[in-house]
Amino acid sequence: MATLTENSYAGDWLLDYFSAGYCFEQLTVAQQAGQVGDMESGQVLQLESEGYVECVTGTTADAILVTSIPEADLQAGDVEALCLVRGPAVIDEQEIIIAAAELAGALTALGALTPPILPADVNATYDTQTT
Repeated sequence: MATLTENSYAGDWLLDYFSAGYCFEQLTVAQQAGQVGDMESGQVLQLESEGYVECVTGTTADAILVTSIPEADLQAGDVEALCLVRGPAVIDEQEIIIAAAELAGALTALGALTPPILPADVNATYDTQTT
């Protein structure tokens, strides 16, 4: 029997955002003729001349895919997909999809967007104020 795997969802990596109408846009994800497997929600994207593609150099990160795209659709042609393109937004850096070696560069590039997309401070400690 085949092993079942669950897709990635925006709720896995997107922790908070200001406004859907402001932070998200439909972008053209370029055809990926050699695509193996679906392009999952949380995939970091970069803009190339033909459209948005999987980000391979973290410093060129421009957006994060919100809706997964099936392999067959990517192989057939360009696909319009919902993407997070600007903040203010908070993401879980451990759940976005990019090569580990490119993560720091991607976080820097996404943080440089106006307004920024920032990683959550999962190690934050807070003092309780007493009165």
